Amino acid sequence: MSNEKYLARIKKLLRLAKGTSSPEEAMNAMAKAQAYMRKYGVSESDVELSEVREAASTGAPSDARSVPRYMHGLCTLVCRAFGVECYIGGRWRS
Repeated sequence: MSNEKYLARIKKLLRLAKGTSSPEEAMNAMAKAQAYMRKYGVSESDVELSEVREAASTGAPSDARSVPRYMHGLCTLVCRAFGVECYIGGRWRS
């Protein structure tokens, strides 16, 4: 089974475990999800983080010749909070 397939199955079971009103159904769904996680060697954090994707922005929100200082600070804050990297680059306008 491919990574996406078993991650999708685990996500579905976890959603069912959290969203059902029946305690028995929730318990069964959680048990199945945990069994799949053990079988494929993933944690609940891995399942949640599998939804994180890479995104690119189109540039500074103005006609500034360089990236505004607040954007550097914001990038630093996001990088530290989420353990990601930020790349700032681009073409200079004349």
